[in-house]
Amino acid sequence: GSVALDALPSVETVELVTEAMPYFRPYSPVTLMYNLLDTVHAVSGMPWWATVAVCTLTARTCLLPVIVYTMKNGAKMALMKPEMDAVQTRFKAEQRSDPGAQERFQRDAAALMTKYDVHPMRMLIGPLAQAPIFISFFMATRRLAEFNPDVATEGFFWVPSMAEADPLYILPACASVSM
Repeated sequence: GSVALDALPSVETVELVTEAMPYFRPYSPVTLMYNLLDTVHAVSGMPWWATVAVCTLTARTCLLPVIVYTMKNGAKMALMKPEMDAVQTRFKAEQRSDPGAQERFQRDAAALMTKYDVHPMRMLIGPLAQAPIFISFFMATRRLAEFNPDVATEGFFWVPSMAEADPLYILPACASVSM
């Protein structure tokens, strides 16, 4: 079915949010994440805790190919490590007596990386892809209750209010384990 326009956040609400928070600027990642959460909540009718959980799981699922790519690169680098260690050991032994050792080391290291199809910079793709998304997510959810009073009154399972920290620290523990 179609979505009722009155279920979407009003222009006044969006303007209030952008004025009240210095990091909430039109089209900033934090504002976009806030608007996403607010829209998903309004359209789906899910409680806030479910909206946050669904959006988080959706983002994690969308980033899964990037995470897998980074992990595969790490696994290939681990396979390459014994050969790279041998090249480094040879370089350390030769560098004092042979002026061409540095050039040979760079050439051999590049050949190994080509052979295994790896590059150390590829290890940064996962964190660099996740960081802006989840930092924006954190900043948007952190002050969600200020602009949606029903968030403060809504709890879930063992947490009495979405505006308070998890009293048993179960959620931070789960987040740490899932990384």
